[in-house]
This record gives sequence, structure tokens and C-alpha cells, in this order.
Amino acid sequence: MTTPPKKRTPAETWDAIMRMADDDAADQEAERILALSPEELDRELAAEGFDPAKLRADGAAHVARLLAKREADLATIEKLEREQARLVAIRARRGKLGRDALLARIALAKNDPRLPAPLAVQYRNRDASAATDEELEDTLDALEAQLEHHDEDRGAEKP
Repeated sequence: MTTPPKKRTPAETWDAIMRMADDDAADQEAERILALSPEELDRELAAEGFDPAKLRADGAAHVARLLAKREADLATIEKLEREQARLVAIRARRGKLGRDALLARIALAKNDPRLPAPLAVQYRNRDASAATDEELEDTLDALEAQLEHHDEDRGAEKP
């Protein structure tokens, strides 16, 4: 059951009306500015003490930074999507394993010389005995993905 909205006090109602009026005024001013020619806009900016050329250059530089950040963000998203697909494919190729088989595969992967040293230490220091089967699968996925990365970096075939 939803609770009905709280009744506004007169002051809250007045504040809401004033915010709506401010929003309307801002919308009207934006429409007025958009209707100006470039020359009219430059004159208005100069009359207010701004340098139109500098504002344009600053705006273009800001847009360039935003576009570069967007491209970097998109590249990161694509990389994450590829890694998620890799993990799904690893698990699909491997199929469902029992706990003993998971522990055995993790032990092999943790000691694989292709595993980067910092990761090998990190995984060797983990106690898998208290982990759930799902956590063990996730660990094995991560280890096998690292080994695949190593093979790809070396241009080697998977063992």
C-alpha cells in the first residue's frame, strides 16, 4: 500500500510555484538565445564583458575533452563486454563440475607457470575450503581467463 503524498505547507507550495516560474523563464531565455544569429550573440556576450572567441575556443576544447572521455569510456565498456563474454564461454566449454573437480582444476591453474606472479601469489593465499561451489566456479573462471590472456599475449595455442 502506498502512502498518499504529504500535503504541502503554504511556503512549500510558494517555493514550488517560484521554481516552476524560474524554469519557465530559463526555457524562454534559452529559446531567445538559440534564435539569435552568431553576430547578435557575439554582441550580447561582448556587452556583458565576455570574449566570444575565447568562449568558443574554451567550449570547443571542452567538447573535445568530453568526446575523448566518451571514446575511452566506450572502449572500456567494450573491453568489459568482451571479458564477460570470455567468462561465459569458458564456463560453457568447461561445463558443470563437481566440487572435487573444481578444487583440482583450481589447484592446477594456481600453479600454472603461465599465471602472472602477483596473481599466482594472490590465488595461492586463498583458502578455497570455505568457498561455495559458485565461488569456486568464479575463481576457476578468473584463473582460466588469465591463462587465456597469457596465451593470447604470447600468440601461443591453448594447452
